[in-house]
Amino acid sequence: MRPVVAALLCLCSAVAGASPNPSVTSKPSGDLELTATVQPEVMKVQLALHNVGKKPITVRSYINAGERHYDPFEIVLEWPGLDGKACTKRNHLDLELSDARKKSAAVDETIQPGQSLVHEIDVPAWAKRGVNGGTVLGGGYYKVTARYRVSGEKALWNGLLETPALHLVALDQARTDMCKPAAWDTW
Repeated sequence: MRPVVAALLCLCSAVAGASPNPSVTSKPSGDLELTATVQPEVMKVQLALHNVGKKPITVRSYINAGERHYDPFEIVLEWPGLDGKACTKRNHLDLELSDARKKSAAVDETIQPGQSLVHEIDVPAWAKRGVNGGTVLGGGYYKVTARYRVSGEKALWNGLLETPALHLVALDQARTDMCKPAAWDTW
């Protein structure tokens, strides 16, 4: 059963304004930047690669394995949990966006100057996969970071992009172990 996320609110200063969909952007590297935007109602994350340069950039977009696997992308989740009665436990998940496959083909795309390539990731669905330990996400406080990493590919952009952390709270009435650590904004 999929947890129902009733609301997702931004709690950090990394988000500009009062956007209904909080987002954070990496520093550019090689004229490419990564933006992660969270959709509040469904805990999905849009990962956008944006060409901030003056020349086209070819990137690894995804792996076609009968379904899309996003090997060069990663979403890192951290959330507090109860350790006895204290909110001191720190949970961590490097969300793998690939899974077992027998056949696959890399899909590369060229991003023109000023344009973006966007993928939407269903975070709870990917977290529940075996490759991610079958983790069930629900209500609670989350720190979300996104990464895009490519190396050893001669015809493609190579490097690492990492967004600043985004602090969120997902409210789910079914959870009883939700807790807020002291100094949450700097946790």
